[in-house]
Amino acid sequence: MLEDPAGEDEIEAIEQAVGVELPADLRAWWLHGNGIRSRDGVSGRLIPESYDPCAANTVLARRGMRLDVQRGVYPADLHAQPPG
Repeated sequence: MLEDPAGEDEIEAIEQAVGVELPADLRAWWLHGNGIRSRDGVSGRLIPESYDPCAANTVLARRGMRLDVQRGVYPADLHAQPPG
């Protein structure tokens, strides 16, 4: 089941946190469907192999978790370097 649509305020908060304007298709997705919601503890699968779309209200927490993992894996001198 799809989550309720995200609000513009949620999307703008994400853009501020990551420092870039989100692609139009991602913005449209969150304004329309906004990820997958489990029902009675069971999550349906929209995309095979458990790659379910992330809801806007959880994306910053997941991003933070992944950045923490990267900081623990990669040498500190790589943390400050811009990608590319």
